[in-house]
Amino acid sequence: MKRITTILGIVSLLILGIGFSNLLAEENFKYLIKDKTVGSVETISVSIDKNRGKIENDILKVDVNGGEGTIQVFDKRTKKLWKGNSLLKAVYWDGFDRSVNTTFTKDAGWQIIFQEKKDKIGINYSHIELELFLSLEIELKDDKIKLTLPASKIKEGESINSAKGNPNKFSKVDLLAQFGSVREGNKGYLVLPLSPGVLCEFKDKISSEYEIGIYSSSWEDSSSWGGCSMPIFGFKNDNSSFLGIIEGGKYDAALRLGTNQGEERIYYIHPSFSLRYHYNEEKLAEDISVEYHFLPSEESSYTGMAKRYRKYVLEDGKVKPLRERIEDNPTLNYAAKCLEVRIRLGWKPVPPDILEQTPENEPQMHVACTFDKVGEIIEEFKRHGIDKAEFCLVGWNVGGHDGRYPQIFPVEEKLGGEEKLRKLIKKAQDMGYQIVAHDDYVGAYRISEDWSEEYIVKKYDGNLFKSGQWGGGQAYRMCAKSAYELFATRDLPRIRKLGFKGLHFSDVLSIIGPEINYDPNHPETNRECIEWRNKTLELAQRLFGGAHSEGSLDFAAGSIDRVLYVSFPEENLKKRNYVDRVIPLWEIVYHGILLYNVSTDTVNSILKEKKHQLRVVEYGGSPQIYFYSRFVSTPRGNWMGEEDFSYENKESLKKDIARIKKLYDEYEKLSYLQTEFIENHQMLADDVYKTVYSNGDYVIVNYSDKPYKVKERTIHAYSYLLCQVTQ
Repeated sequence: MKRITTILGIVSLLILGIGFSNLLAEENFKYLIKDKTVGSVETISVSIDKNRGKIENDILKVDVNGGEGTIQVFDKRTKKLWKGNSLLKAVYWDGFDRSVNTTFTKDAGWQIIFQEKKDKIGINYSHIELELFLSLEIELKDDKIKLTLPASKIKEGESINSAKGNPNKFSKVDLLAQFGSVREGNKGYLVLPLSPGVLCEFKDKISSEYEIGIYSSSWEDSSSWGGCSMPIFGFKNDNSSFLGIIEGGKYDAALRLGTNQGEERIYYIHPSFSLRYHYNEEKLAEDISVEYHFLPSEESSYTGMAKRYRKYVLEDGKVKPLRERIEDNPTLNYAAKCLEVRIRLGWKPVPPDILEQTPENEPQMHVACTFDKVGEIIEEFKRHGIDKAEFCLVGWNVGGHDGRYPQIFPVEEKLGGEEKLRKLIKKAQDMGYQIVAHDDYVGAYRISEDWSEEYIVKKYDGNLFKSGQWGGGQAYRMCAKSAYELFATRDLPRIRKLGFKGLHFSDVLSIIGPEINYDPNHPETNRECIEWRNKTLELAQRLFGGAHSEGSLDFAAGSIDRVLYVSFPEENLKKRNYVDRVIPLWEIVYHGILLYNVSTDTVNSILKEKKHQLRVVEYGGSPQIYFYSRFVSTPRGNWMGEEDFSYENKESLKKDIARIKKLYDEYEKLSYLQTEFIENHQMLADDVYKTVYSNGDYVIVNYSDKPYKVKERTIHAYSYLLCQVTQ
């Protein structure tokens, strides 16, 4: 029976057209690979035999043992040998719906053939009995290697071993599993892009393994800030380090983190990819690819990793430096120097008592601040000499904040109606301010006059995708394509015609991860979901001069200009067992590219502990003022804090604006740095940090209760020092 199985498997292999002929070679090859961009010549040596492949240049030497599934990368600069004992791992479903793990080794039944490539090692894997096939390419260029699993080479045949007659199907694939792993007590750390970024040292951790999604929804897990904001991971060991950058498949990827694992008590981090989430759905249609950048000793730190990723995204061309973008965009130029002020005008009870609302049972909207009162707030800003500010109106639409989305119009009459809104917009602009609106193209409520189940995301079982519960009741997730085509293209031009201009705010587009829409009438992959969300942000950029959203998931980095806050409180991140320290990884990457406030706990920082104001300075953020940030009635429900600005009477308003003026004056001294990159960040002493910018200027922040001296300068307790090298 086994022989028959093998013969049939070989026949099916030929039918699948894998084409493994002429794949063996025993010669050594050397090539001169010319870099077309800079005209340099790189010598790459490639050698292969039946079980082994080697590729080498002046910086790295890569050795792959196919039969054992191992890989070694030797960095000639640092003399570091990085080892990996599992080139590939996978999970597949067999014909009995069982989940099975496999490693791609000869002992596990895989036939492994190395393929002749000019500047790559090609490896074809086939398992005749399982009828599973895939190929791996390993490419070397400069100080990085790139691993690719071409989607077209991932094949799954009909399984004759299954009583059901169902084929085996891949579920997940892990690349370079446990590559570089070290034991408990080694020097160094792992870097994870949990916004803003965290370090995991190789000591004192519980034995555990974690799967942390790339771009997984942050909002649903706001207590610990959800998944990763960037598709990267880092590994530092002694004076050597590498940065992994996930390219293809990043919207369906996760990081697998191991701490203090097994008898050897090892630590590791590597990427894992979901080829499908359910047995009967199609597998991922895009190539999976990961770049490993091996950094020289002088760049071997989290700062070096962040700067390497910044270089990568800039060279990719999807993002551009802020300095370039403000040259022909006066709206963005203004925003880079101004104080951002949000004012929540009205809202219905949160959490809602009525989940499925109708015009008949809709709760009353609480009016916090009418258009007339907003005008008085703006006047007070002007009287206090706050010359540059951008005001964002939250809840100006029908039903107030989260009132009836995707329905936005008419303008809420209880706040003054459309005529008074237009007058307010003109008034703010006549005073030299920018003024923008808040809207939403993610959540939908049944009370909306636009309601239809047709454009709601469907789960795999056909049920509607439920989101949070807010002022409009139970929110449902909209298909991103439908949200753009039906509502963004309809309403954004109407909002612009009211007179708004500035960095328009669309809620949660960059804080909630993508979701697959299983509706057969308008299916949408994770990648497609993100592409349509970015189209909404790009439309706002064209109409208003800029786009603004809530979170820091960097799939939106090329379509957004300002982030409301990069992360939730650091204290929440530190609750995770593997976190030793929070670092400004995201900020080092995107400072000088995007505008941002640092975190939820730095909103209204002037009302909070001094450390929150200092964190904005250390991380290079811009301050965020929020009137009526507190609107949730449950204990600890207000994620931006209980400290709040409001307009109770004119005397209290004057006192509040006087405090805001002090914050504005401090920011004016620092705002010129918004167009600079962060070039270094380091801890000088306990609770003392230094941030260096690309123009040479730097700030030193002292969080301690004692003064800190540097050269002839003293930084007082709970204070900071700005050093301008050009003066």
